[in-house]
Amino acid sequence: MNGEMSSSPFSLPAFRLPVARFRRHQAYTMMEVIVAMLMLLLVGVAATRSMAVINQQASTNRLRLNARAIVDRCITRALNSPFSATTEPNILGLTTETRYNDTTNQDVSSTANPDIDMVVQDAGGSAAVSAKLFRTVTAVANDENVDIRRITLRIEYVSRGKTYNYSSTTVRAKG
Repeated sequence: MNGEMSSSPFSLPAFRLPVARFRRHQAYTMMEVIVAMLMLLLVGVAATRSMAVINQQASTNRLRLNARAIVDRCITRALNSPFSATTEPNILGLTTETRYNDTTNQDVSSTANPDIDMVVQDAGGSAAVSAKLFRTVTAVANDENVDIRRITLRIEYVSRGKTYNYSSTTVRAKG
């Protein structure tokens, strides 16, 4: 009788519409949707946190590279400065660990505040990190009685509450 006229002359034609039957594999339950949303939320939080850690690590690396560049620039200055019997540059003067001003090429007292500002960009924007540069120059004993000097430059800075140091040493002879 599906879509056909009934045999009774007084009856209306009977049309049967197909009834949609609920099948479990055609839809998701509310619990499945909630679990999927929680998993997506967990992945999103983990990705955001890992990006923050990567940004902090990149910031620390930029500071380390800036500190290294400052020390390397001073070492290059020490190696390229004229150093003879008549000329002794300030950077090669004998000293124990002394604060050094890279800009003026002079030793300074701690009250003169010769800090070097290193700029670092972080998620919060740009920030200046103060660094202290120290210079140590010692005479190297040798059999030929040549004026040889060991130059050590060390930079110290604090970032996120942790103190970092970078140092470099070279040797320079008069002549």
